[in-house]
Amino acid sequence: EKEYRLYHALKNLCVQLIIVDEIHDFLPSTSKGTKSSALAWLKGLMDNTLIPLLLLGTDKALLIRDVYKELASRIRYTTPFVKFSVENDQMSKFLFCELVQSLVEQFGSKANILKSFNFIQTHSNGSCTFSNESLLLRLYVATDGIPRGLRDFFLELNIEIHTVDNFKANLPNLARIYSMLDPSSINEKIDFNPFSVDMKVIHKYLKMNVKNAEGKNEEN
Repeated sequence: EKEYRLYHALKNLCVQLIIVDEIHDFLPSTSKGTKSSALAWLKGLMDNTLIPLLLLGTDKALLIRDVYKELASRIRYTTPFVKFSVENDQMSKFLFCELVQSLVEQFGSKANILKSFNFIQTHSNGSCTFSNESLLLRLYVATDGIPRGLRDFFLELNIEIHTVDNFKANLPNLARIYSMLDPSSINEKIDFNPFSVDMKVIHKYLKMNVKNAEGKNEEN
């Protein structure tokens, strides 16, 4: 009965996409385990609703294709989500800006506190340039361009905005927020606080990072 009501609701609401997160949690616990009832139910959901599903998970999620062939035949495309970059070209930097701006926009009425996080300046002739690029680069180094790390940073920032009177998004406060984050949310390749060091340190790190990446490409 609940399943029937669900299908009916999906149809009435004109749902056009269903996102299933942490799909790797539906995998069998052992290599010899049988397919889970959850995966079997998802196959039925696909067949009965014809609504596209977006399955999100870790690299382990790809094992679904091996353990459940019938579901694998319904997975049309797979793609990895890689970290962002600001090191190679202006377009990469612009895409990272868009990610930051999307998080800033979620702060509602208190977004004016984060004026310094507006990194794109549009000119009268329609051209665009970067503004406050130093803060953008500090954010990138702090998170290594990984969206989850940037999200965690802004979640902590959001708490500070709504709990600290007259909060200012200056470098000392950002450095303090960075130091409060879980190690899994920050750039594990650095041993400095990106919001308290001189910009020379930031540029040196970025230069070395690009050099190392180019070296790996040559080896491959």
